Amino acid sequence: MSQSFKQLLVLFTLLITIVCFQSCKTEGCTDINAINYDSDADENDGSCIFEGCTDVNAENYDSNATQDDGSCTFSRTKFLGLYGGGETCDGEDATGLEINIVESAAGPNIIDIINETAGVTVSGTVAGNNLTINDTFTCGSDVIGIAGNGTFSVVDNQDRVDIEYTFSIGGQVFSNCIGIWLKVG
Repeated sequence: MSQSFKQLLVLFTLLITIVCFQSCKTEGCTDINAINYDSDADENDGSCIFEGCTDVNAENYDSNATQDDGSCTFSRTKFLGLYGGGETCDGEDATGLEINIVESAAGPNIIDIINETAGVTVSGTVAGNNLTINDTFTCGSDVIGIAGNGTFSVVDNQDRVDIEYTFSIGGQVFSNCIGIWLKVG
């Protein structure tokens, strides 16, 4: 056998080995943390699926998640429920209030605050444990503005909202209010 034939045979054998090795690779998800991990795969094909919260507005948003698993939680969730409480507006006390806080269809961090006692509903925006109200409602022929801030906390295992706000008509503030609402349901 000539030297060049031997070299050609070695080259041919090497080429067949490389082609066979490449074609024998198994593509799939090689990340052990993915829900579709393939232990037989030896080449990642980019198909890995990671479950988690995919809503960027949620408190537990997971930027690595590629498939939503229904676990998203929103700041507003802790605020939802029925509250009882009292408020002081310019020295006048109002006790026995029923405040119902419900989800708003306006967005994932928006809540509707329904004063069941007065029959008034306003909306607020929640960020973390903070609540901001800047809304209007109609009382008779007056459009009344309400603006203020509140904080959600848990004191002695009791959910509560501490709130400060003002009422105004035509930009003229006519009442400053402070309130404490305790969750009853």
